[in-house]
Amino acid sequence: MLARHRGTIDLDITDEEARRLETPYTLYYDLQGISDESEMERIKASSPGYANV
Repeated sequence: MLARHRGTIDLDITDEEARRLETPYTLYYDLQGISDESEMERIKASSPGYANV
């Protein structure tokens, strides 16, 4: 039988860090700065649901 351990982590984060963590994820921001068309095509092909963008 495997033992299950539960622990706690105490983190201190700033208000700005909390805001960034609560912001919904947007793929758009991850693609900023990619200007190589072949790289964009590779990313699109490997990302489910993104191929038609």
